[in-house]
Amino acid sequence: MALRNAPEEEQYTCALVQALGIYSSTWSNVLASKGGSESKGSTSHPPSPITTNKLLKWSKGEAKVVDEVADVRLEAYEALLDVPIRKAWLYHLYLCHPNFSAVAVPSYIQPSSSNPLVSAALSYELHSAATAEILKSSPVTASGPAKVFDAESLYVQAEDAFSALSTLLKEHEWFFDAKQPGLMDASVFSYTHLLLDDTLGWSDKRLNDDLRKYSNLVRHRDRVFERCF
Repeated sequence: MALRNAPEEEQYTCALVQALGIYSSTWSNVLASKGGSESKGSTSHPPSPITTNKLLKWSKGEAKVVDEVADVRLEAYEALLDVPIRKAWLYHLYLCHPNFSAVAVPSYIQPSSSNPLVSAALSYELHSAATAEILKSSPVTASGPAKVFDAESLYVQAEDAFSALSTLLKEHEWFFDAKQPGLMDASVFSYTHLLLDDTLGWSDKRLNDDLRKYSNLVRHRDRVFERCF
């Protein structure tokens, strides 16, 4: 079961991309999994912010990259979002039991079905999909890809990535000191907005608090939200 955006997160990201002038009717097709068979908005698919790599590839295909200079640098920084932050996000929401119960269940399980057997099956699918996604980029050993991962390591690597993004942003309004928000801003916002949204009811706030240490990233999230929503 492939990971893709759930409706709420797709709404946030698509609204931002539309505000940047790079929205098209093909957007939902780009977000679909490689198999392409899942229906849009299926709650059985764990939400995951659109990867920077997908945003970049789509924008190039549409020939509407907001800032061509930032485009080159974006490729160099995309791994920060698409690997350590993404992996920590997946663990934080789907494999950290307090958050799964407090955020994922009411947002994605309960609206799907009130049947306890169906809910249990959906929960298992979400756990399995998140685990598989995390292990995709796990270190490869002599016997093959690692089959286990260390939660603490995921959080530490994500905080290192937040620190690098904070250093990149500095006190600029937008990434790469651009005149307007671009793809990097959209990609970072797709994670920071949800992690900083207390209304979601996060129970374990380890990743959320790690992000809040970087005040310029918090202010960046607020600026994007105020401008685009």
